[in-house]
Amino acid sequence: MSNKIGALDQRPSPVATSAPAPRVRDSLADTAAGSGNLKDVTITETARQMATLEKALAGLPAINDLRVAAVRRAIDEGRYQIDADRIAVKVLAFDRDLAAAAPKGK
Repeated sequence: MSNKIGALDQRPSPVATSAPAPRVRDSLADTAAGSGNLKDVTITETARQMATLEKALAGLPAINDLRVAAVRRAIDEGRYQIDADRIAVKVLAFDRDLAAAAPKGK
């Protein structure tokens, strides 16, 4: 069994769209302007923090090329070890967090 991952296609996947999606802000502005019922909007501190984080994340690459190269090198050299216990703990923690976030009742 080969552990080589170099055969993966390195090209980005094409994204095809037939028409641009409407902007929510534009449609909300059109609705509010047409009815004449403009109301004050309050942005919470949490929303501000999320916007700041979103901007910071937008500038980061989706793939850490240095980490990928290091893992690829470790696999090629036979040094890459899989820690099944660590993976199991993280999967169970994710499942617990997901269950805690799920809506209750139904």
